[in-house]
Amino acid sequence: LVNRALQHEGLLPLSIDDIPAETRHWLNAPGIGQLLVMALRTASEHEPTAILIIADHLDRQWVDRHFNALGTLVSQFAWSRRYLMLSESLKIQRERLERLSWYKQHRLEDLYRSVKTGIKRLEEVPTPNKDALAATRQQQILHQLSDAINPVQQVIRNEQWQLQAKTET
Repeated sequence: LVNRALQHEGLLPLSIDDIPAETRHWLNAPGIGQLLVMALRTASEHEPTAILIIADHLDRQWVDRHFNALGTLVSQFAWSRRYLMLSESLKIQRERLERLSWYKQHRLEDLYRSVKTGIKRLEEVPTPNKDALAATRQQQILHQLSDAINPVQQVIRNEQWQLQAKTET
């Protein structure tokens, strides 16, 4: 039954006699004489997200307007289900990215503190008076390192935030 619904495009009307005995075993409500089966998909190229099975007694006569209304309803179910699945997926992805951003922010802060501390220590190291060229070169390098790391402080200030874990019940 599932395979037939997945392979069929649109609403598939079936008699209870058209389905295998194994399926009738779990579909065993009294009075079932016919089934209307349809895969929930938003477009033919999209994978179905569910299957709708409507069990009815054999005497009911379904007309085209019933099939059209039911097809529209099933299409709405499919779009709603797709929306919910995509929303959940995007929510999970956003939560992962928030955790990653939080981690990167803290690693950047640690890096900034380490480099800034290293620059201060190097500035405190006495330079030998004999080699003025080496002392000048050391000061230039320290100045370049300081200039390179200072913009990071502004980024850290502008992007500082706290990870807020929310639980919903």
